Amino acid sequence: MVSLDGLARQIAFSALVVAATIAHAQVEDAAQIKNAVPVASVEDKSVIYSADDPAMTAAVEQARSTLSEFWAAFEAPADEVGRFSLKVAIREPDQEIVEHVWLGSLERKDDGTMVGTIDNQPNHLKSVAFGQHYRFSADQISDWMFYRHGKIVGGFTIRPILQRLPPERASAIRRMLETP
Repeated sequence: MVSLDGLARQIAFSALVVAATIAHAQVEDAAQIKNAVPVASVEDKSVIYSADDPAMTAAVEQARSTLSEFWAAFEAPADEVGRFSLKVAIREPDQEIVEHVWLGSLERKDDGTMVGTIDNQPNHLKSVAFGQHYRFSADQISDWMFYRHGKIVGGFTIRPILQRLPPERASAIRRMLETP
């Protein structure tokens, strides 16, 4: 069990992003991952990262600095492009808990906000749940991804998480990335 003490300085990033949001299925080998059907899993775990973790901080900065690539593809998807997802920071009301979760089924609203469906089960948040529609703003976005020709584009926060996975699983996920 993860202690929630000190979470003001820690950010819970959805781990096993692989199963929750990349392949959207819990799978055991590369062939299953490659051919996974988008079925969300509610059994995903979180990995706690310090807010000043250099690898995760760099990944979030890279995602935010390239967000225009995501929006260009989202607004005018080419052939073989789809399954758009954004990772957003959600703060538990009246607490210091912040968890980053993936959202799919995205919509941009006229007021500048966005709405998406929470694609993985939050582990520390009680105010939101898997499958719930959630309205958010651009400053909450910490990562983005979509598929192009069957490969994941973006997904910058996935890379630091790979270091914590078993080597076989990490290798299978790397093969799914357009730019490993």
